[in-house]
Amino acid sequence: MGVYRTSWLWLVTVIGTLGALSAYVLRPLDQFVAVGVTGLSLGACAGCLFDLRNETVTVKSMLTFGLGGSVSLLALLGLGSIFGPTAVLGSLLLLALSPCTLSFTGRLLTGRLRQERGGSPSPRPSASDVPVGDLDDAALLKAWRTSSVALCSVGSDKDWLTLVNRRQEYLSELERRDPRAFAAWLASSPDLDDDPSAFFHNS
Repeated sequence: MGVYRTSWLWLVTVIGTLGALSAYVLRPLDQFVAVGVTGLSLGACAGCLFDLRNETVTVKSMLTFGLGGSVSLLALLGLGSIFGPTAVLGSLLLLALSPCTLSFTGRLLTGRLRQERGGSPSPRPSASDVPVGDLDDAALLKAWRTSSVALCSVGSDKDWLTLVNRRQEYLSELERRDPRAFAAWLASSPDLDDDPSAFFHNS
C-alpha cells in the first residue's frame, strides 16, 4: 500500500498543479481568488473536524487541509474549463481510488464478513488489558494489527478515543524498542492499518 499511496499522491499532485495553473490562465483573476479562498476555508474547517476526533486542533492540520482544499477546487475549476463535466467524473474517480478510501472500504468489508460468518467482535481495549510494556515484541505487533481491525467496529466516540489512545501507546512502545525500525516504517508512508512486522525483525 505504501507504493500505491506514493504513486497516487504524485498523480494527484501533478493533476492538481496543472489544473490550478489552467484555472489561473483561463479564468478571471477575481474568480480564481474567490475559488482559492473558498477552498482554503473549507479545507481548514475539514482539518478542524479531523483533529476534533482527538480532542485537539492543530495549525498543521488546518494548513494542510486548507491548501489541499484550495488546490483541489482550483484544479477542478481549471480542468472543468478544459474538459467540462468530465473533470468532475475524473475527480470522483481519483477520490474513490485514494488509499484512504480503499483502506476504509477494506476494513468495512472485513468487519462485515466477520459478522456474517458469526465471528466474535474485534477485541477492544479495556482497563484489564495487559500493560503495553509487558508485551513481548510479537504480542505488541499482533496487538497493533488487532487494533487496526477493531477501528472499523467501534460503536461510540468514547470507545473510539480509548482505542486511539491505546494505539498511541503501541506506537510509542514500538518506537522505544527499535527507533531505527520505527523510523523506517514511518518513512514508507504507512496507512493506519499497515502491518509493520516486516520492519521489526525480532517479531
